[in-house]
Amino acid sequence: MVAKFTDDPNRPTCQACNYPMMFQGAKTEGGKRRYRCGKCGTSTAKTKTEQNESLKGYCEDMAAENAVSLKKSLADGCSRLIVTCACNNTAVVTGFLLALEAAAKDKNAELIVIPISYKNISLYTGGEEYKKWWDSSLDKYLIDTEIKAKGIIIDGDTSIQATAADPLSGFHDLGGRTWRVIGHPQLAMEPVAMPGNMMPKRVFTTGAVTKKNYSRTKAGKKAEFHHTHGALMIELGGKYPFVRQLNFDQISGGFYDLDVFYSRSGKVTRKNRIAGLSTGDEHIKFFDKKVRKATYDDNDSIAKTLRPRYLIRQDIFDGYSITHHHLRSPLKQYEKHSTGNDVARVELDQVVEFLDATTPPDAINVIVSSNHHDHLDLWLDRADAKTDHVNSHLILEMQKAQREAIDNGENPNALRLYLIPRVKSKIIFLDRNSPFFLTARGADYAQHGDVGVNGSRGSARGLSRSALKMTIGHSHGARIVRGVYQNGTSAGRLEYERGLSDHTNTHSIEYENGKRTLIDIIAGKWRR
Repeated sequence: MVAKFTDDPNRPTCQACNYPMMFQGAKTEGGKRRYRCGKCGTSTAKTKTEQNESLKGYCEDMAAENAVSLKKSLADGCSRLIVTCACNNTAVVTGFLLALEAAAKDKNAELIVIPISYKNISLYTGGEEYKKWWDSSLDKYLIDTEIKAKGIIIDGDTSIQATAADPLSGFHDLGGRTWRVIGHPQLAMEPVAMPGNMMPKRVFTTGAVTKKNYSRTKAGKKAEFHHTHGALMIELGGKYPFVRQLNFDQISGGFYDLDVFYSRSGKVTRKNRIAGLSTGDEHIKFFDKKVRKATYDDNDSIAKTLRPRYLIRQDIFDGYSITHHHLRSPLKQYEKHSTGNDVARVELDQVVEFLDATTPPDAINVIVSSNHHDHLDLWLDRADAKTDHVNSHLILEMQKAQREAIDNGENPNALRLYLIPRVKSKIIFLDRNSPFFLTARGADYAQHGDVGVNGSRGSARGLSRSALKMTIGHSHGARIVRGVYQNGTSAGRLEYERGLSDHTNTHSIEYENGKRTLIDIIAGKWRR
């Protein structure tokens, strides 16, 4: 019988030679059409849809329809996306999916699930048949194509190995300046440096809606530990999106997004108070006015909306007036003197005024030991009241206070000694040697990020090798590296920042269940 071409849209592709197959003109006993490859002679009775399902584990046609529907929704003005991923051959965390669906309904958001392929070699041997499948409850959310939204790209067509230790490696420059989201079970975020007058690019991973299911190997064990039941909330509308991490908690049975809690039962609880707000390095002398309004002053500011129990502050004192970085620059010293910027007491009193103005009555300030705070102690070690007439009274006063503190068995930290008697709100000063937690299952806040292991130079990646989850600052470029969340800065561009920069105005918050998210401030706004 001569094979005939057909207009059948379900005509499959030959799996042997990738040649379009033809309708053979006959049917199986069950009534299915037979297809034959005119090039190599391979026969099949599987339609295109059935073929796709057998190869990919889900209906490719349905995923394509989901993508078409999503693109239409975006064109019609959809302003929120919730993005997560799902691993094959793995059950869904039902409670998390139900909570995500509740959030999508509440926020009028589109829920997107990126399929991730992974073969657990501990479950399948060479002689055992291996077929991919995805939980059927995800069918209407699966998208395996690239989705372009305003300011951000969802890489639905990119599958990263689920066990990848550094899932964002190599994605920093992909796609130019456009932000990108990559599906992966580990939550991660990296900034990408741009010229100083441009917003740094961001690349994100999503977390997963599926359970942990990894091989009994070293790579599998590490992947299991860092596997996060998480997603991203993406708010569109401006030049740049707002992106927040959604972390599902099995114990509390849901997840927070800002002051709203979404339960696995579908219940939505509003106006929840957060455990703490950890601000980007504040550098009060150079604090950005728009950041201050969005963080503290506006009626809908972060502090007034989320009502943190603790305010964790890093590099609150900049030390510009007395920094050792200017010792070898007589011209800079003259400039500071001529403009009145060499008076240390003025800069310290700015910190006092700022703390009193921005601390809610029921909040506690937590001051993190930071490298700029150390500038004050370093200055007092070398300062001479006989030659520094502008600061002579402060020098004598503080040097005396430090010695009295030592005599009394107290901490001689200069910033502590100056602020405690002057600031009206409650203050806790942290020590790098003693961890500090806001919640029972939360992160440690005692590290600024300037000091690493055994006194080495600190970094988020280096500190991620610690046994503790941490929230740090210092480098001014916000990122997430496994259990370490790193804030950005609250200041504008500082004098030593030149050329390319990945610095962002970014805070982080910790919820009462110990879960965290980063919060960007963009053009004076912190959410859409």
